[in-house]
Amino acid sequence: MIIDDKRLQAYRYRVEWVESDEQYVATCGKFPGLSWLENTPSEAVDGFCYMLVDVLDDMAKNGEKVPE
Repeated sequence: MIIDDKRLQAYRYRVEWVESDEQYVATCGKFPGLSWLENTPSEAVDGFCYMLVDVLDDMAKNGEKVPE
């Protein structure tokens, strides 16, 4: 899947295998409380990015400072 939101380009993402969950987890250092688990690395990143778009929208709506 391709997520067309330029805001996502400002961040670096990390994907790791989590043995205890037997899934891949996607994270972003600028958002330490967020993660997304999936069966493949690409699904983990896609899920994380879709969630992050919602988080960024909520932050903007509530006047919160978005990490750079």
